Amino acid sequence: MSLKQIKLVPVFLAAAVIVVVCAVQSLRFTGDGSNPFERLEWITHNWRAQYAVNLKPPVAGNLAFVWIDDLSIKRVHEGKSLGLRDGYGLYWPRMIYGRVVRELRRQGARATAFDVLFSDSRPFDKGYFLSNRVDIADGGTNSTPIFQDSDDFLAEQMLKAGNVIIASTPGLVAHPMFERAAASLGDISSSPDADGVLRRTRPMQTMRIWNANIIQQLGHQFSIEDAEIGEKQIIFRNSEDGLYKLPLDRQGRFNLYLLTADMLPGLENSIPESEHWQKPFESRQVWHMGIVAAAMELGLDLKNARFSDREVFIPGTNGVDRPLPLDHQGNLLIDWAIPDEARARGDKRLRADGIEYLLLNDTERQEGHEIPPEETFQFKNKLVFIGSSATGNELSDRGVTPLGHETLLVSKHWNVANSILTNRIPIRSGAAFEYFVIILLGAFAALCSWWMKPPWSTLAIVAVGGAYSWYAFDLFARTREWIPIFMPIVGAMLWNHGIMIAYQVVFEGQERRRIRGVFSKLVSPNVVNELLGQKDIHLGGQRRRITVFFSDVRGFTTMTDEMQKYADDHVAKHNLVGDEAEQFRDQVAAETLETVNLYLATIADQIKKHNGTLDKYIGDCVMAFWGAPTPNEAHAVACVRATIDAQLAMDELNIQRASENARTELENERRLANNQPPLPLKRLLVMGSGVNTGTAIVGLMGSEAHIFNFTVFGREVNVASRLEGVSGRSRIIIGEATFRDLETFDPELAATCVEQEAVHVKGIGNAVRNWEVPWRIHKQDRSEETLRLARLADGGVAPVDSPENKT
Repeated sequence: MSLKQIKLVPVFLAAAVIVVVCAVQSLRFTGDGSNPFERLEWITHNWRAQYAVNLKPPVAGNLAFVWIDDLSIKRVHEGKSLGLRDGYGLYWPRMIYGRVVRELRRQGARATAFDVLFSDSRPFDKGYFLSNRVDIADGGTNSTPIFQDSDDFLAEQMLKAGNVIIASTPGLVAHPMFERAAASLGDISSSPDADGVLRRTRPMQTMRIWNANIIQQLGHQFSIEDAEIGEKQIIFRNSEDGLYKLPLDRQGRFNLYLLTADMLPGLENSIPESEHWQKPFESRQVWHMGIVAAAMELGLDLKNARFSDREVFIPGTNGVDRPLPLDHQGNLLIDWAIPDEARARGDKRLRADGIEYLLLNDTERQEGHEIPPEETFQFKNKLVFIGSSATGNELSDRGVTPLGHETLLVSKHWNVANSILTNRIPIRSGAAFEYFVIILLGAFAALCSWWMKPPWSTLAIVAVGGAYSWYAFDLFARTREWIPIFMPIVGAMLWNHGIMIAYQVVFEGQERRRIRGVFSKLVSPNVVNELLGQKDIHLGGQRRRITVFFSDVRGFTTMTDEMQKYADDHVAKHNLVGDEAEQFRDQVAAETLETVNLYLATIADQIKKHNGTLDKYIGDCVMAFWGAPTPNEAHAVACVRATIDAQLAMDELNIQRASENARTELENERRLANNQPPLPLKRLLVMGSGVNTGTAIVGLMGSEAHIFNFTVFGREVNVASRLEGVSGRSRIIIGEATFRDLETFDPELAATCVEQEAVHVKGIGNAVRNWEVPWRIHKQDRSEETLRLARLADGGVAPVDSPENKT
C-alpha cells in the first residue's frame, strides 16, 4: 500500500462508519421497532420525558381526573354511605355511572370522558330507584319500590348532559344504546412500542359499529367482534365451538327476518317488511379520547380533518386550527407532561378526586341537602376523565410508559388533550436533519481523533457529545422536539473515535514500525522519535533544501592489496594448500573487512550524533544528508560539525591504532629473536570529505518487496560527491552554498574556513568554488608525539591547521 493510500484509509473508514450509521438510522422509517439501536433511542426518549415532567411545564388548567380506586370499590360495596340502597361488588350497575354523569352536569363539567367500556347491555342489573308505590288496596300500609332500568338511566343522563365521551376499541365498541346517547365515541386502545413502553397512539381508527339487532340476538351467545366477515356470509363463533352463519346478499346486507326466525322464533312477523334487509355494521372513524375532549373545548371539526403522510390537520369552527404531526407509521407522540393520579394528587395542575365524592354529592342533592360552596362547582368547565386506579387483577389499568412501569393508562387521555390544548405536540425530527447531525458529529469525531492525541481527543468528543445531549434534552423540554441522541453520539461519534484509535494503534502503528525499521539504522533515535511524533510524515518524493555529505576512506585499496600480498606470502612460505590456504585467506579478508567497518562505523556514529540521515555505504564511501526527513533550518552547520567530529574521531582512532602498532613492533623484535613469525600491524586509514548544500529530491526509492531506501538525488548531490573526490586525505571541502549557510548560522565556524581554488568537476559546467574546513584546531592539548602520529596517519601530508601551516 502506498503512502498516499495509507493516508486515505482513515477518510474511507470515517466515511464508511457514517454511511453505515445513516443506513441503520434509516431503518426506523421502515422498520417495526425490532431494530435494537432504535430501542436504545427510545430509552433516551424515556429519560427526556422524565426530565421534562420534573420541570413541571405549564399545562391546560381545565383538566380533571375522577378515579375509581380500591377505596371507591370498598365504599360502593358498603352502599348506604353513598346513598345506595344496596352494596355492589366489582361489576357496578350502570346507574352508578349515570349518577356520576348527573353530578358532573350539575357542577358544569365541560366534558365527561369514560375510560370504561359499555359494550353490552345489562338488563339484569338492579335499576335506579325512583320512588315507592303505595298499595291502596292494602289499606296504604304496603309500598313497592319503583326502579328505572340501569342502562336506560345511564343513557338518559348521557343525553341530558350532551357532552359525554364513551370508550371504544377496535375489538370492543360501545353498545348502540350508549353510542346513540353519547356525544361522541373515544378510542382508548393502547399500542405500546416493541419494548412494551407506551409512547404514541393512533389519532383515529376505523371501527365497526355493529347493528343493534345483531348484538341483541347474537351478542349473548357469540363473539361479535371476532366474527369472520366474508363476501357471502358472516360467521360468529363462541367458546364452545358453536357457530352461526349469517347470509349476506350481493349488497352485503343480512335479512333481519331470517335472523329473528332463527334466534327468536315467533317474533319475526313483527318486523316490518321495509326493515328486513339491513347492514350488519357501519365503519366509523373514532378519534382518540384525548383528541375528542380537546376538540370539544377548542371547537375543532373532526369530521373535516385532512390526513397527509406526516400530519393530520384539524380545522376549527372558531378560528382555532390544530395540525397534529405524525410519525412515519401515522402515530401521534404522547406528551407525558402531567403524571398519573398517584403524583397528581399533590399537583394542583390537575383537579382530581375519587368517584365516591361525586356519588356522595349526588346523594346530598337528591335528598335536598345543601352542598358546601367550595364543593358545588369543583369540576366546572373541566374536561373530566374517569378511569380506574384500582389494583385488582380485573380492575387494574396500568402499564409501562416513559414515566414508569406502573403508570395509570387513563393518563394518556388527558396528556393527549393537554398537548392539543397547549399546542405543544411532540414531534420527531425528520430524516434529513438526522442524517445531517450524524454526518456532522461523525466528521467531527473523525477529525478530532485524527488531529488530536488521546486522551485529549476522547475528552473533546465526550465534551461535544455531552453538549449535544444536553441540547437534545433541553430542546425536548422546551419545544417537545425529539432529535436523535444514540446513533449520532454512540454510532457516529464513538464508533468513529474507536475505529480511528484502532487504526492508529494497528495500521498506523504498523506503518510507524515500518518507518522505524527503515530509519532506525540510518538516523539517531531522537530523529526517529521526532519523525514519528510528526502528524504528517512525508516520505514520498518532494523537493527539499538539504546538505549532503560524502566521505571516502583513503588507503582502502592499498590496504586491500597489501593484505592480499601478505596472505599469499604467508601461504607460500608455510606451504599451505587446499582448505588451510583458503581458511587463512578468508581470515585475512575478514580482518580487512573488520578494519573498514570499524572506520565506517566511526563515521556513521558522528552522523547519527548530529541527527543526520545515513543514506548508504558505497564500498568504502559513506553518504549522508541533513534537512530530511525532519526539517532543520541549520542543516549545513549540523553537517559540517558532524564532518569535523568524524575527522577527529578518525584521528583519535588512528592515534590509538598507531600506539598499538608501536607496541606490536617491540613484540615482533622479540619474536624474531626467537624465530617466531611477526604479528601484522594494524592499518591506519584516513578520510576525505565533500559537503554541499542545495535543493534535491528526497524520498523513498526502490521497492518494498526488494530494496527500499530513503535517499536524495539531484545536481547538488553530484556536486557533493565531486567535492569529496578532490578533498584528498584528511580534508573537508565544502561548496559555496554550504559556506554561505555557515556565515548565516555559525559565523565563527565560517571564519575558520579557507577558500580554495575553484575546480572543474565532472558533470558540472562551471568551475565550482570551494572552501576547506580546518578541523584539527577543534582538538585541544595535542602533544608533539600526537602530531607525529597524526602526520604518520595522514601519510606525511600536513593539514591546513597543523603547526607547519600556521606560519
